[in-house]
Amino acid sequence: MSDVSIAAALFAGLLSFLSPCVLPLVPPYLVYLAGTSLERLADAEPEPAPEKGAGAGLRVAPGAGAGPALNPLGRAGAAHYTRQDD
Repeated sequence: MSDVSIAAALFAGLLSFLSPCVLPLVPPYLVYLAGTSLERLADAEPEPAPEKGAGAGLRVAPGAGAGPALNPLGRAGAAHYTRQDD
């Protein structure tokens, strides 16, 4: 397996983030993280003041769900590619 520089990995990640498949998902995700709705943003309706720490669960939930789901896939891939043939 060839070594990949950090700059190349960052560029590939940015390129995949800007792909036509992922880019339309960014605004709804940011609205989800902000804890508001598109209707409220479109109407420029002022938001009620949130309680301190109210959005912390919203920020943690995607990672808490994706971590256990993707961890076995990563482990399986690592085991497959690091297996030594005797």
